[in-house]
Amino acid sequence: MEDKKEKKYIKIIVELARNPEGDPVLAHYRITENVKMKRVKDDFAEKMNESVRLYRFLYYGSFVADDATAKTLKMEDGDWIEVFETLESG
Repeated sequence: MEDKKEKKYIKIIVELARNPEGDPVLAHYRITENVKMKRVKDDFAEKMNESVRLYRFLYYGSFVADDATAKTLKMEDGDWIEVFETLESG
């Protein structure tokens, strides 16, 4: 009988870097290493009642692509993703 491959979970924190109220906004996620970051980004935006297009997500200074995964980003348990609001021009 074959052993099923055990899924590896990691915990990450997504932080809104600039919050108008001054309080940090943190969201904690427990994800598998193969979850696409689009799911995390969409969920964070939904929690903020905003469009995901309003935010830029950075991991160690690099933008996080929608199709990136924790595995492709080489994320470890406890890593942080910083979120910045985009500036609207008008």
